[in-house]
Amino acid sequence: MKTGLHIQDWVTGAEDYVMAAKPPLIKVMVNDIEPLKRYKEEVGGFVAVRAHFSAIGLPGEPTFDRPEEQGDAWAEALLPWLEPIRPYTDLVILSNEAGQGNARGTDSIIGRHAVFDGVATLNLHREGYKVGGGAFSVGNPPGTGEGLRANWNQYGAALDYIDVLVLHEYGAPSMMVEADQTWRCLRFQRVIDILDSLEARKVPILIGECGIDWGVLGHPLTGWRGHGDYGISSTTPQDYIAQLQWYNQHLEAEPRILGATIFNVGYQDWQSFEVRGLAELKDWMAEASKVPTNIVIPPTIIPFRAPAEAPANSPADQHYRLGAGSRDWVASLPNLTGAPLEDEGYHHDDPMDPREISFTRTEQGTMTWFKKTGAQFYYHEDSDTLYRKSRHTGAFEKPTGWESLRPGGLEAGE
Repeated sequence: MKTGLHIQDWVTGAEDYVMAAKPPLIKVMVNDIEPLKRYKEEVGGFVAVRAHFSAIGLPGEPTFDRPEEQGDAWAEALLPWLEPIRPYTDLVILSNEAGQGNARGTDSIIGRHAVFDGVATLNLHREGYKVGGGAFSVGNPPGTGEGLRANWNQYGAALDYIDVLVLHEYGAPSMMVEADQTWRCLRFQRVIDILDSLEARKVPILIGECGIDWGVLGHPLTGWRGHGDYGISSTTPQDYIAQLQWYNQHLEAEPRILGATIFNVGYQDWQSFEVRGLAELKDWMAEASKVPTNIVIPPTIIPFRAPAEAPANSPADQHYRLGAGSRDWVASLPNLTGAPLEDEGYHHDDPMDPREISFTRTEQGTMTWFKKTGAQFYYHEDSDTLYRKSRHTGAFEKPTGWESLRPGGLEAGE
């Protein structure tokens, strides 16, 4: 079984319902430790988490206006929120239907979204987390035909870094739409076909939300329970379970799908979607859970990308082979590298470059940045001295304020 539950809040009855249903995966938006610990210990399922961003000091969803800065800021804000639930977290989802709804076709925001996801992922990878990017709603990325392919091609840069691509899929009045199903539910089939035709990395896919949503037909906040103000009757529990079972069969037929979580448990604003108390769903999941489902994210191997050529007549941006003195210094700090040092340098300002170490030639010497830790070193060739700076500022013009190091003088983790 690949169908689980989306838990917005652990409201009254939510934990009991989840533990009785024993879904193979859950997506949660709160970091309450005890319910997650109980779920992990008693069910052993897969946990995807997403923060209430405003609650941790972020301004709602990312805008992607300055994607590199926002990617760094998102990771910085997420890390302390994640730390208490690290043992119970299998995937961190970066955003939720952010910057979407534009139906104009190819849109540069998709490219900026890709940069944001790539930068935030690199930051979270350094701390050992798996990351889910995209979180695209129904109809997004926008476009049809070549426009849709172009948008997925723009987002393709992020697929080299994220561990999981997150999609949301809904149908109305039924999940089993009679028209072309691969535009709403089962859209993942269309996405896979497009990405394969673009020769993108074959990223596992999580359906972060699914179910009946009349919003796709212009009726907001209306799920399987219907909405009296719109004259929409509820779907019977038996019919809704039949639709979810139909959907689950298609999920199980696609190896690239990790699973899907039904929206929603425990969110007052979305009562029309609430499944808490739906005994038929609980019983179906509990019966299916007797056959264990092991959801595992395969290792993410970041492919090599050659650095872009440096601009002409820009000495500070030229690629540079490290001098012997700098190599000797850096080789004495293996705890910062995590990998053998590469001979060639490359431009440090490409946040999407997958390699862990970057070198930049300056007028005074060599600037070295360890992406894995954020540590920076400046090797002054004339004096054969290595300096350390504790945080990345980008101000490399002078060694002033940098701490001079002696061999073996750097403590681990700095």
